[in-house]
Amino acid sequence: MKLEKLLFIHIPKTAGLSLNHELKNVFGKYSSIRFGDHTSVQKFRRLSEDEIKNYKYITGHIPLQEFRDRGIDYPVLTIIRDPVDRFLSMYKYLLESEHPDHRNLNFTNIEDFIKYVKQNKESNVQCQFIGGDQTCFNTLKKIKREKIYVVPLIYLMI
Repeated sequence: MKLEKLLFIHIPKTAGLSLNHELKNVFGKYSSIRFGDHTSVQKFRRLSEDEIKNYKYITGHIPLQEFRDRGIDYPVLTIIRDPVDRFLSMYKYLLESEHPDHRNLNFTNIEDFIKYVKQNKESNVQCQFIGGDQTCFNTLKKIKREKIYVVPLIYLMI
């Protein structure tokens, strides 16, 4: 069975760029689009449903429901990571990053980062991206109902 279209929900800090590179090779550069930073996510929100559906392979740091709301009903793949490993990786990345989207973030220690995560309700981003909220129960129901392919990072050999 050949997969004609794919939506890859790229949860930040789950090795998504590595997998994206491989998937872009499979689907082709001109049949693929990625929404990975604030500017490109805003571009996604301005595109029409037809413009988005011109691509066979779509990925980005955008929750699944936002794609569904735009009529993207492609089969879904996502990678999940141990939450503690993901949290620490995000902390390290934000400390060292010079990315323009992170200019206003000032963490001097992990305690500040924990406060930021709690204040911004980002404590369970993986469930938010897949299920739309922070509860694993709704996420698991959605995975089963929509047949979402979920791959734990530890099983990928990228």
